[in-house]
Amino acid sequence: MAKRLALKIAAGLALGFGYIVAPVQATGFCTCSLDPMPQACSAACATRQATPGHSPAFVIYDGEGAVGLNGNPLNAMSLKELEIGKPHRKELEAFRKFLEKYRIKAIKDWRAAARAYDRGKLAKDAFEEASTLYRDALVGYYHGIRAYRENIHAAPE
Repeated sequence: MAKRLALKIAAGLALGFGYIVAPVQATGFCTCSLDPMPQACSAACATRQATPGHSPAFVIYDGEGAVGLNGNPLNAMSLKELEIGKPHRKELEAFRKFLEKYRIKAIKDWRAAARAYDRGKLAKDAFEEASTLYRDALVGYYHGIRAYRENIHAAPE
């Protein structure tokens, strides 16, 4: 696989396509009212102007943000008033992939809980908790993808 990638890059450079392989940056969600606050969030909050009593979620493109229950950032906080800043298209695309990754994780976790519940290996209250996490993650996903769609056309290259 690495050999195939090297051949594609060499062919692209030879043909003038100019493939550039860049490392994918971490993406995450933060809010300045988290306790405990991840290091990347505290650094981002230090540069933001705080409004008393109002701390909406925002996207960081250069670090890992808050992680919710089950390790899913889509559950970590309300994303209803999500602020994504003024990212470039590559950052927005990384953000979309981040959203998709954790949407798929939420679906897989819920399906595993449903199978365990159907087999009698999971109590009803635990299954209901898994269903709530699943619904919360999908709501977070839809808020995130809405912000993505509202900004993708105006994003600079």
